[in-house]
Amino acid sequence: MTLPSVLHDCSTTTPTGGIWTYIGLLRGSSLAGRYRMPVTVHPSGATGLNPAALQRLAQDMRATGATAAHLHGLQVGGLYAALAARLAGIRRAVLAVHASEEDNIHTTVRRRMLIRRVAEPLTLRLVTATYCVSRFSAAKPFIGRSSRCFLGCIRNGIPTPASGMTRQSARAALGLPADATIALFAARLALDKGILALAEAWSLLPEALRRRSLLLVAGDGPHRSRMELRVAELGIGGTVRLLGWRDDIASLLVACDLFVLPSLHENQSYAILEAMAAARPVVSTTGGGTPEVVDQGVTGLLAPPADVRALAEVLGVLCADRGCAEAMGIAGRERVVAEFGMDRLADRMAEVYDQLLAGDGGVA
Repeated sequence: MTLPSVLHDCSTTTPTGGIWTYIGLLRGSSLAGRYRMPVTVHPSGATGLNPAALQRLAQDMRATGATAAHLHGLQVGGLYAALAARLAGIRRAVLAVHASEEDNIHTTVRRRMLIRRVAEPLTLRLVTATYCVSRFSAAKPFIGRSSRCFLGCIRNGIPTPASGMTRQSARAALGLPADATIALFAARLALDKGILALAEAWSLLPEALRRRSLLLVAGDGPHRSRMELRVAELGIGGTVRLLGWRDDIASLLVACDLFVLPSLHENQSYAILEAMAAARPVVSTTGGGTPEVVDQGVTGLLAPPADVRALAEVLGVLCADRGCAEAMGIAGRERVVAEFGMDRLADRMAEVYDQLLAGDGGVA
């Protein structure tokens, strides 16, 4: 029996990041037994007005033989995906909004306005249906207003990892100190992830607390050198380790005591969901959709974005009180199991795919 085919388009030029995690989880879920799900990644150059890159992406999409598409991302990548799908003859597509350009505070105002007023509304009109992964995005009026069929918020899902290694065995395997309080940051090293605020907040911890703690920074990105320089300037290199890109984040989560991601904006971070699924408390910010995931004072602690002193304060609370950190971690895992299960997401997407493949213009 030939399975119906739904193309997944990553809307980025590299298979990394939260969107790639999302696609991988969907392809590894119960959906795999019902649909064939090929994936396209955008060719180099698909970041501006580049007809050649658009044609290459359309060719890649056409080669999959898919009759429907699940496009991931808005912004410029989303427009490329929607146009390429049309050129490839794929007329039925659902778009997942993981972020919008107005959240990207590190680009010029002119670029943000052009993409927000032209590219993104056009993308939303080109696809059959649209949904957002967070209520934060779903509440943006232009998304619902510009969509042909708006499905509202369909939250991310994640499997709950089986318990295996203990914290101490994970530390031994990774060469980490057995007695230190370990905080883990794992994300792209970019300014919008709050990396400079994190370095400064770590420097503000009481010296005695910082000496018995360790901050692990896992990831790479365009501003790694800025992070390295700031750590050196603050004189905290003895308690901060920049690990570079890692493929063993699951082991690092087992080894750490708390997870920190002080992003200036997020929609619904998979890094945070992975930490909660691993029963680790989260230190993050109130930016974007994070408060929909992290229950303040229950599964973690939140500070206002870019507020270094507030971030230092909440970091200090969980670094100093392991009992509190452990209780919040357990509560976080329970919340993921109850509200962010992968089966729930897979079942909802199966409903959308079936209606999309049936040619139902009123996807519900």
